[in-house]
Amino acid sequence: MSEGKDFHAWSEPVDWIVTNPPWSRLRDFTLHAMNLAPNIIWLAPIVNLTTKARLRDLDEYGFGIAELLLIETPKCWPQSGFQLAAAHLKKGHQGAWQVSRLGLVVK
Repeated sequence: MSEGKDFHAWSEPVDWIVTNPPWSRLRDFTLHAMNLAPNIIWLAPIVNLTTKARLRDLDEYGFGIAELLLIETPKCWPQSGFQLAAAHLKKGHQGAWQVSRLGLVVK
């Protein structure tokens, strides 16, 4: 979507949604996104992605976390102490979460 567009006003299905949503609004962004696309990638702290309510929402919509790609927080960003990840939320995924870092798989 172009800058200045309201994500919540979008209603046409798409194959992928990839963005850095406002972390304070992650739940409502995720609920809306799950109605639009079978593949969603969020850049967000892991702690914001894995609350009981957010995991329950994923289950209710038939989504699962397919992969968490751990990312170092850019030095120019505020440092929160929480691990940042690119999270792939995938419709129909029921398997284990793959957790990796660039060039390194975390077991």
